[in-house]
Amino acid sequence: MGTSRPVRADEILGALQRETPDDHVFFAAVKTGPTQLGGTQLRVLDAVWLRRSWTRPWITGFEVKVSRGDYTRDEKWVEYLEVCHRFYFVAPPDVISRDELPPAVGLRIYDPATSRLSTRRAAPVRPVDLPASLLWYLIISRLEPDRHPFYRTRRELAEAYLRGGREAQRQIGERLGTRLAQDVELLAARVQDLERDLSRAEQAKARLEEVQTVARTHGIPTWPEDRFAETLNERLAGVNDGRQMVQRFARAMARDLRHVLERAERAQGEERECS
Repeated sequence: MGTSRPVRADEILGALQRETPDDHVFFAAVKTGPTQLGGTQLRVLDAVWLRRSWTRPWITGFEVKVSRGDYTRDEKWVEYLEVCHRFYFVAPPDVISRDELPPAVGLRIYDPATSRLSTRRAAPVRPVDLPASLLWYLIISRLEPDRHPFYRTRRELAEAYLRGGREAQRQIGERLGTRLAQDVELLAARVQDLERDLSRAEQAKARLEEVQTVARTHGIPTWPEDRFAETLNERLAGVNDGRQMVQRFARAMARDLRHVLERAERAQGEERECS
């Protein structure tokens, strides 16, 4: 019998996380290399169990399929066998048959009525070299405190919130809300900074317009604007040159006047002596 409602991938991932063995660590949306690879070189496992063991550190990979079409269209899953000691498909009932899977692949079934998983076929443990790029990604992902364990992006998180029931919305809302509140707080602070910058720019623009008005009054052109500062500097330099010339002329006149007064005083003295 088919499922009574569509099953979401995050529901299955949640079940995988809850049923992670005690000696394993759960990861979701695990990349097989750096994001810069992109294209056909980069793959993303829906989930991984990493066994905490020095002697047998198994990696169990999971690919989640929520519909028959989702499974039949996937041709890249065979590449996951190279990075996993065990590999499973995980799906609701009637999506994948154990008989159509190769021997190296296991199958786990998600029951939406109980939100639990059952093993339809166990995956064998295969010898593979631990992929350094995948392990490094696991380390980096553990350093991202705001990352939700069941979603690749925050958009997926928001979409699941809208589709989920009340309990799912409560749980997702706690994670989304906390991060969203932090983002809103940062954006509010940024808006305040921009408003202050805008206010200072408007004040500077008003002062510039006042200077330009005064300049036009004295015949100094203000266009083109990109040469206004240069033009103003040239005119002011000319004014300074003129002021200096007037000052030199005044000093010369003062000297001449002193000389005239001195000659007049001498002439008066000589006249008195003669009389």
